[in-house]
Amino acid sequence: MLFRSAAYGVAIFAESQAIGLFNLLSMPYWLELILCVVILDALAFAEHRVLHRWYFFWRIHRVHHLDLHVDATTSIRFHPFEAVFRALIGAGVVLALGLAPEGILLAFAVTAFSNTFTHMNITLPSSLERALSTEIGRAHV
Repeated sequence: MLFRSAAYGVAIFAESQAIGLFNLLSMPYWLELILCVVILDALAFAEHRVLHRWYFFWRIHRVHHLDLHVDATTSIRFHPFEAVFRALIGAGVVLALGLAPEGILLAFAVTAFSNTFTHMNITLPSSLERALSTEIGRAHV
């Protein structure tokens, strides 16, 4: 959480100094919040692709995949260097775009729920499983 909170601190700084694209644009606040969630989710996806595709990063990220029993705690098990990598990239994006601090908090809440849910060891009703399991959802990232 320490590294994740860095993005929030950077967002407060960017807002106070009017740094970043979003601080120069005029848009409805609700749209800015939605864009923050979408942008940070896309960033997390891109980071995750890098962690799986590049051997150096895979050696660090595989700590997350070494669980013998996948459960909700798997979503918070990772190598400290991965946290630093993600924090540095995230802070740079937050600063460059001037993402709203509240958008950062909202994105982290959505991500925490989503990551915990996707790593839970539960059985869903088959109709719900079919609805959630699209080709995109089954693709291993």
